Amino acid sequence: LQRTRAVVLPSEWYENAPMSVLEAYSAARPVIGADIGGIPELIRDGETGWVFPSGDVEALSRQMAMVAGMPSTALSAMGRAGRHFARTQFSEARYLSDMTALYASLGVK
Repeated sequence: LQRTRAVVLPSEWYENAPMSVLEAYSAARPVIGADIGGIPELIRDGETGWVFPSGDVEALSRQMAMVAGMPSTALSAMGRAGRHFARTQFSEARYLSDMTALYASLGVK
């Protein structure tokens, strides 16, 4: 991952929370992902990566060409934004906080 400009996920499967997106973010790489399953929920279009219509080869090709022409500084900034998103939204502390709040809302002490 360290030698890539971005990670491409042209998935046609309905994955709820594909780990590949979080792995790309942990390596500070932006993601080009299909708008299927949980992928678009994990990509902030234009901030941490880009979303394209699943199965649309031309749209994917355009996104990849755009990334190929982008300055490294812009891609690095997007990669850092992805890393920050992954660290804040998927941390152990966040998970424990969310689970504690869920159980409390159900009346569990």
